Amino acid sequence: MTPFVKHLTISTVALAGLSVGAQSAPAPKSIDVSQYSRKVEDVVVPLPNEVFGALNKLGSVNWKDYVRSSS
Repeated sequence: MTPFVKHLTISTVALAGLSVGAQSAPAPKSIDVSQYSRKVEDVVVPLPNEVFGALNKLGSVNWKDYVRSSS
């Protein structure tokens, strides 16, 4: 048996053993969001046209560099 196959076998058995023995926490019946929420003021949210306008200013993309040729 090669060392790679030996390590692969050992790691597969270890992973299978861990996945069988692992238990997840039970899901809560309800979540109280008041403990996680807080009031935030003075938040500026950009309009969609402002976002796309900023993205257009990044420059043109040379798509030929990203397309594979058939040859």
